[in-house]
Amino acid sequence: MKNTFLIVNYNDYDSTIKLINNITYYKTIDYILVVDNNSTDDSYKKLSQLKSSKIKIIKSSFNKGYSFGINEGLRFLDNKFKNYNVVISNPDIIINEEKDLEKMYKTLEDEKIAIVGPTV
Repeated sequence: MKNTFLIVNYNDYDSTIKLINNITYYKTIDYILVVDNNSTDDSYKKLSQLKSSKIKIIKSSFNKGYSFGINEGLRFLDNKFKNYNVVISNPDIIINEEKDLEKMYKTLEDEKIAIVGPTV
């Protein structure tokens, strides 16, 4: 089971880059996908510089809102992985400790649970 992290970006590459830098080395996360929701600034170009075997950046053809970006990302992940867990996130967050993600992914191992969310 792959643990993935989906970030939807729109004209906010600074926050997205900070989040990616925050989580890239977390062993809990196997794959990071950023969906650039057809930004009108240089987001896609700047984010594309972060591509690696762990980080994939895709750009939607048009912007139909946040949920559209999430659906674009989930379609991509469905095509890439047979089984995966996904954290869906805005770019403007900080995850202070990897153990918080570990708890969420661990909870998803129970087949009776389909969705978890953090407490703030």
